[in-house]
Amino acid sequence: MPAHHPALRASPLRRPVPIRGAEKIQCFALLAALGVAFLLPAPASQAAGGAAAATPQAGAPQVGPELIWDTRARRALSRAELDALLVRSPYVLLGEVHDNREQHRRQRDLLATMVAAGRRPALVMEQFDSEHQPALNAIQQRPGVSAESLRAAGHWSPGWSWHDYAPLVALALDHRLPIRAGNVSRERAKPVTRQGFAAIPKEERQLLALETGWSPSQEQAQRQEVADGHCGQLDSEAGRQLAGRLAAVQRWRDGMLADALLDSPADEGGAVAILGNGHARRDLGVPTRIVARGLPATAVLAVGQIEWRDGANALADYPEARPERYDVVWFSPREERSDPCAAFIMPRPATNDGTKR
Repeated sequence: MPAHHPALRASPLRRPVPIRGAEKIQCFALLAALGVAFLLPAPASQAAGGAAAATPQAGAPQVGPELIWDTRARRALSRAELDALLVRSPYVLLGEVHDNREQHRRQRDLLATMVAAGRRPALVMEQFDSEHQPALNAIQQRPGVSAESLRAAGHWSPGWSWHDYAPLVALALDHRLPIRAGNVSRERAKPVTRQGFAAIPKEERQLLALETGWSPSQEQAQRQEVADGHCGQLDSEAGRQLAGRLAAVQRWRDGMLADALLDSPADEGGAVAILGNGHARRDLGVPTRIVARGLPATAVLAVGQIEWRDGANALADYPEARPERYDVVWFSPREERSDPCAAFIMPRPATNDGTKR
């Protein structure tokens, strides 16, 4: 691996001990168990904060389900060029739409490419709750541990399709890559969904640098993403307050995912994260929390996997294909699913005493 910024070698801040539809299945799925709905990402035609998508340069290729687009160089990449970027990037975020099978297959292949090139990154997974990390550590020390054993030790939630993620876990175990949990559990998130950002333990807010490098415009954009993800059913004063609390959970989860990544210094293999596209975003997600911890933005490669929409063949149709969002966008076929908003009804949030409002 090439030389990196000196800060990349420093050990990350010590973690507190944890007590811890197309795009309908994005990174807020854990909140369903809290009496709060599944969240959906903003409509594809809307950029964060309402900004319009950038107009692509003349001669830009048509978008199709295999296009790999470098958002900064504004050119298409070959698979070999993408592989080269992965190999030399200390921290790689492989975004996904959670129920897209092709995207999961690609994630496994990309990790295999990194291993074949000599990297030994840790595998950070949004799909495991951080409170189960001690059990994950213990099971990984056993000879011949299976993916199924690790699944049980990590208390894999049935909300995640194990069939889609098992090949990634098996690959990591075959090559003895550390597997780390990056999620905030449902139980730990509950107080925040009721009381907001202040309910995150103060020590944890400080250790994860959750209040560093976060602007009012980012907060507004994050809240808007939450509101848009609820099919227009947060358009009230109470709904806007709830959107603020759910945005706080999202930032906390981004901080935890960043922390799990930084447990592996760059010269010891770095790390790869498997996470929803919302967490991989440069403007609102995990990269902001890594930079808040003192590392350069170039330490992270953010790859968004975006479903191609039939008839939307221009890059201008995809606000995700801007450098503010991702470094690389890899388009994929769209998974067939029903409209997640068709039968969506916003449940009443729980109050502090557990009753429904």
